[in-house]
Amino acid sequence: MKYIFAVDLDGTLLNDKAELNPKTIEYIKNLDKEKYKFVITTGRPYLGMIKFYKQLELDTYVICNSGTSVLLPNSDFKPINHNIEKSLFLAFYNKSLDLLESAIFTDNSICYIYNKQYNNEFFKHIQDGATVIDGDYNKTITDGPSGGLFILKNGCDKKFMENCKEFENKIGVRCWGNFYGCDYYEFYQKGFNKSTSLYDLLNLYDANLDQLVCFGDSINDIEMITMNNNGVCMINGKDELKKFARYITKDDNNNDGVVNFIDEFIKANE
Repeated sequence: MKYIFAVDLDGTLLNDKAELNPKTIEYIKNLDKEKYKFVITTGRPYLGMIKFYKQLELDTYVICNSGTSVLLPNSDFKPINHNIEKSLFLAFYNKSLDLLESAIFTDNSICYIYNKQYNNEFFKHIQDGATVIDGDYNKTITDGPSGGLFILKNGCDKKFMENCKEFENKIGVRCWGNFYGCDYYEFYQKGFNKSTSLYDLLNLYDANLDQLVCFGDSINDIEMITMNNNGVCMINGKDELKKFARYITKDDNNNDGVVNFIDEFIKANE
């Protein structure tokens, strides 16, 4: 094996319609699997990622939930999960329960939703093919999640961030933006990110750090693209991320930027 290509999904491999371009699909399907490992490395949960894994006909490990889960679909591999302890998560959840419009997280094929009545296009990719359990997390969950989303009522972001200070040493939060009039906040186990799971991945593949090439577009990709001197930021990526990247793609996520870069990179490093 020569290289592992660790690639983010949204804003990176996927176009602005959250789809894979035909050229991208065909290129990755035809990549030499003995020489190159193509690894999806995403903030999405398993259920939001798996359809793209199947489209690309991958047989590699995947990193989900912004680095808190490492899985190997269609195998008996025991997932590496870095879950938030249940009682800690419930304390975090209850602290801001009155601020929540909804919440969602997954545990492999199970999707736990607080207030399923709040439902929109954003949730569809997570729920597809899942067993959905709706209700108050105090009554429905059996274990703490590895990460998920809190959807805040309009205008509640300041109070929410104040509440988060009590948990800042153990639970991280990141704002994804405002969608459908609500602020979306990702939560995750503090101390874990895409780079920590990529070190697990290197061990699983018995590879060294120089063989890793990471692609991203946003601030939750900083840790992984600074792991070595092969970090790649999309040309459509955040300026903050570009400052840390060695490479910038010539083409954006709507124009097969990832596979065009990989093709040139492989030719230059044969």
